[in-house]
Amino acid sequence: MTITPAYGNINGGVFAWSEEKEKIRLAVNHELLKMPHIIDIAGFVGEDNKLKSEFDYGDHVHLSNEGGKQVAKFIEEQLIRKRMI
Repeated sequence: MTITPAYGNINGGVFAWSEEKEKIRLAVNHELLKMPHIIDIAGFVGEDNKLKSEFDYGDHVHLSNEGGKQVAKFIEEQLIRKRMI
């Protein structure tokens, strides 16, 4: 699965997101998406390099309870579509 965005994340009172980290995340995701069985979670939950509000727990990195349920359903659908289950 791709790495989800984390723009706005604060860890221990320190702004944890950086442009450098974002470039790495995007580069890794770009390479992952070249593989046949990768599920693009980042594309599903993210927009403009941050979590969509309906998925954001509030800390800008973790999924909300409802967002997690939606992601689980999305993963199941993708696994079926890719004939992995």
